Amino acid sequence: MKRTTQLAQLYMVIVAIAGIIFFVLHLGNQLPPPPVATRPKAEIAAAAPATHDTSLIGAVTSVLMDNGSSPLSKLILQLIIIIVAASVARSIFTRLGQPAVVGEMVAGILLGPSLFGLLAPNAFQFVFATPTLGPLRLFSQIGVCLFLFVVGMELNVSYLRKKVETAVVVSHASIVVPYLLGVILALFVYSQYALPGTSFMAFA
Repeated sequence: MKRTTQLAQLYMVIVAIAGIIFFVLHLGNQLPPPPVATRPKAEIAAAAPATHDTSLIGAVTSVLMDNGSSPLSKLILQLIIIIVAASVARSIFTRLGQPAVVGEMVAGILLGPSLFGLLAPNAFQFVFATPTLGPLRLFSQIGVCLFLFVVGMELNVSYLRKKVETAVVVSHASIVVPYLLGVILALFVYSQYALPGTSFMAFA
């Protein structure tokens, strides 16, 4: 009974946090939209004229670059890098006592513009160029569907029934608390980072 009361009180706190989120969103909607002048369009660099190298090394390099620029080659390269990085991060986080999926998410963050794009911008643009991300997004959606399918197969419903109060509180807290932190952060970075014409609600 005491545990049920504690879970009920914790859930009321979660509901209160959800109310704070809506209040922050209301405050953010009062902010002026970012001016167009603060986000000028990026200038597209003119392509350098191609130079023909008749040497063997130049010919091999040219063939490799041409083959590496095809959509299939880019997708295979992206998958190899992602699988290797996810495997390494998964093993590290497993040894630290964390779930494997946490390491895989960290690997995804490190392969993004936060680290990979910051340390090696040219390599990042070559591997994860924006036009090549369409097939990768499709693979990611397929992966999520398969992952959820496996989770559903392994779900022990009888055990979940015994822990239904805890499951409800944990699932809602894992959504509400990060979202609260996100919308509060959006209040401070909206004017600087939002695209022109973007509403605060969509940005948050």
